[in-house]
Amino acid sequence: MKRSLVRTGVVLGVFALGWFLRTVTIPLLAAYLLTLVLLPWRLLWESKLGRTGASIAVLLLAGLIPLLLMLPAVFEVWTFTASAAEASQPAAGPPPAVENLPATEESAQDPDSPQDPEALVHWVHRMQSQLEELQAQYPWLSRLESSDLQSFADGLLAVLRSVLAAIAGFLGGIVGILSSLVLIPIFVFFLLVGAPWLPHLRAEVPPDWRPRFDRIMPRIEEILRTYVTSRVMVATGKGMIYLLLLGIFQIPMFYTLALIGGGLSLLPILGPAIAFLVMTGVAFADTGLWGLVVALATYLIAEILEGYVLLPRLVGRGLGFSDFAVILVVLCGGTVAGLFGFLVAMPAVAVARVLYDEYLRPVMGTEKTA
Repeated sequence: MKRSLVRTGVVLGVFALGWFLRTVTIPLLAAYLLTLVLLPWRLLWESKLGRTGASIAVLLLAGLIPLLLMLPAVFEVWTFTASAAEASQPAAGPPPAVENLPATEESAQDPDSPQDPEALVHWVHRMQSQLEELQAQYPWLSRLESSDLQSFADGLLAVLRSVLAAIAGFLGGIVGILSSLVLIPIFVFFLLVGAPWLPHLRAEVPPDWRPRFDRIMPRIEEILRTYVTSRVMVATGKGMIYLLLLGIFQIPMFYTLALIGGGLSLLPILGPAIAFLVMTGVAFADTGLWGLVVALATYLIAEILEGYVLLPRLVGRGLGFSDFAVILVVLCGGTVAGLFGFLVAMPAVAVARVLYDEYLRPVMGTEKTA
């Protein structure tokens, strides 16, 4: 009894130490999850490249794929900004009001003052005419006061600031976030070189714990691998939804917006919020109110399909959950632990089910059903 209490205290102490050192342990955990996904490729190439060479090759491939996906987005953003700058240039011939524009000696000597007043006046006239057209087409816009828009923007920024503060606090501040970006690739490399790690961990546990270790830990490792792989598949599917809908309605930079929406879906709450702001901003700036409506509808459709189709079918089926159980688990996790709960709810419940089967079910005398 005394030995069991000491062992339990050691385990709890390790977890407590890991929480206090989360600036390092969280990147380590993220790197371990990535290692679980990349390990089959390292094992496949190990016979030809050796353990270290295969680890380097897998790590480079894992970094090359996002880079290749980003190259079309870089070209698309460059084309969009170039066309926007060209469109902002004044048309041939100054507008009628330019002849009456006063030119003062102070403005000519001030280096920060606009040196091309024709372009400024042309831009003001163009924006005024567009606003008048929108108000004529949508009368409710004329009743919308600037204070309403300011209140909405302030509320949205307050939510984003609170989410960012929660993430920064969880990761140990801005330094923790930046260190995570540096530490994760380093950890992944060394974990790949040393993998598989279950035999190393097994050697450190007491001999009488090893039978249960052999039953529990491989199942937990497989659950974590399945979860990470499924989340990547969900992000890919969500990106394809954005790409299809935005491309059909010819929203500018639709590939870039789809890449942002799919990639940021890996980060609960904050990721979709950032994707929403970027998507609606680009769509409204280029195509006006119609683009804003299309972007908003696309965002809602993608969120609904992710929550009620992609997550239950890809993540839930992989972990052995029903569609209803997936929705319930995610909602409960977000209610209990906020952003962190949304992220870890499903793998945590899957791991808890493994522990229940091992420790509680025999005590309760129940049989496991298929």
